Amino acid sequence: MYHNDQWYRFTLIEKQVLYLNITAQQCQKNCGIQLVLLEGNPCVTSTYKVWKCISKLPLHDTYIRLDSLQPEVDYLLNIDGFLADVCSFEISVSNRPKGYPVLDNSAASIQKV
Repeated sequence: MYHNDQWYRFTLIEKQVLYLNITAQQCQKNCGIQLVLLEGNPCVTSTYKVWKCISKLPLHDTYIRLDSLQPEVDYLLNIDGFLADVCSFEISVSNRPKGYPVLDNSAASIQKV
């Protein structure tokens, strides 16, 4: 369950391959973080469409390839500590990856339907 009240929003100007980089993770219980990436209007939950749902990310610097996002669409990112872990981390959406890739077979991945 995602109950974190901190959400990150971004919009693409043009269609391009981007990378969600997650670095400098430090978690109190070493459980790591989980994330969900949604498309939709931040204030209208009925518009949400799940793009990625990853239940547990590795603790090392990692990235997720984002190659199907559309320009001028709101995307919402929620990152939360796995199993109520309390974590600090750095995130960036960039045209360059940083760290190791998150492979679809190592984490749950839900594509937009």
